[in-house]
Amino acid sequence: MIYSYRRGDSTYVVTVFLAGGQIWEYAGRPEGGLWTFYRQRTRPDAPQQYRQVIRVVGDTLHFVEEASVNRGPWQLTDPSEDYKYVRTRRLPE
Repeated sequence: MIYSYRRGDSTYVVTVFLAGGQIWEYAGRPEGGLWTFYRQRTRPDAPQQYRQVIRVVGDTLHFVEEASVNRGPWQLTDPSEDYKYVRTRRLPE
């Protein structure tokens, strides 16, 4: 995943490179205490929409991916996936 920023419309962009060669792009901004990124370039008639939600707690980032079918409620795409990235302190050399 590569995170970037579009100054023109103040939008953050996430580009995801999948193992099968697909490239997915998400765009979004902070919403309350969460960072929410919605998948872009999805066919307008596609029944399933995707988003990534990042929650910051101290030095830890919690990542989940959610899907909505036919504009229904958002649900985890895989309940066993809840990625966490923790900032670590550099050890003295």
